[in-house]
Amino acid sequence: MNGVSKGPTRDESATEVLRISAGTSRKDFYVNENDFKHVDLKDSEIEKHKLLKGDLLSCRYNGNLHYVGRFSEYRGETGKTQVNPDKLIRFRIDTSKHLPRYVCYAANAHSSRTQIEAMCSTTAGNIGLSAAKIKTVVIPTPSLENQRRIVTKVDELMILCDTLKAKLQSAQITQQTLTDSIVEQAVL
Repeated sequence: MNGVSKGPTRDESATEVLRISAGTSRKDFYVNENDFKHVDLKDSEIEKHKLLKGDLLSCRYNGNLHYVGRFSEYRGETGKTQVNPDKLIRFRIDTSKHLPRYVCYAANAHSSRTQIEAMCSTTAGNIGLSAAKIKTVVIPTPSLENQRRIVTKVDELMILCDTLKAKLQSAQITQQTLTDSIVEQAVL
């Protein structure tokens, strides 16, 4: 479902509406719930667009093809009422058949991204995709038990990748420090 299209207000007591970047900025495919602005909405509008734990958001328009159709999962960690903007399409997953985290991972997998990027169209420098087109993306649908196993394994691998990345960055810093020291000693 497309979200709210009203402009922001300075009233910090108004409803929090996520920014587009909230759905695309995190590498772990979770929504950045601290990336929002405020918007005045009627109770009926809040109820219609209110985000729930496990909702998936997908970017509808962006200048970067790799962000269009990118999925992220909303966890509701802030405990606040938040709504999605019209540029982030909300998908509510039938949890009796699918794990939201699995669908998020599967929708961001290379085979899904290839389908999504092929469906995109460009208008005035913006790349866009409709919810109707995103719903046609074919993803594998194993049993819930296998979805749980896949999510657990992908989570483990993502942690391993983060650890390796941190070690690589540390090694690069050490290398730069040693290089600087060698150059300094050679100059003296």
